[in-house]
Amino acid sequence: MAYQFMQPYTFANGVTVKNRMAMAPTTTMSSFYDGQVTDDEIAFYGHRAV
Repeated sequence: MAYQFMQPYTFANGVTVKNRMAMAPTTTMSSFYDGQVTDDEIAFYGHRAV
């Protein structure tokens, strides 16, 4: 049985994602006022990705 959600997917605009699983944003107010991410936010998602 092939699991399609683990296969790459290419959107109509040409962007390809590694698989079809995504994690919705789970932090609030963790970026700077201009939208740049903080080191803490990068570390949070890094720990989640392992």
